[in-house]
Amino acid sequence: MLCLERLRGKENFPFVYFVSYFNPSIGMTGNEDFSKPLYEILEEKYKVRASLSYEELTAIKAPQHIYKKLNIAADEPVLFRKRLVYDESKIQ
Repeated sequence: MLCLERLRGKENFPFVYFVSYFNPSIGMTGNEDFSKPLYEILEEKYKVRASLSYEELTAIKAPQHIYKKLNIAADEPVLFRKRLVYDESKIQ
């Protein structure tokens, strides 16, 4: 299992923190060029096409590790998105 953590936004103003998990069968190493969009990397390099997803979106109080990364106050709410993405051609 590959776990990829990314902090995105503008310089001195991060506003998104992603944690993504990848099945080892995909072949990702973590050394990919992540300046490109993730789905583009998956499709071009690994022939994985994200074509089906399920998503949950909730508002939560930011956990400590997140409010520190985003440089926000401990009591600020954040949107929490849990998303499962599938390559339909790989589903059996």
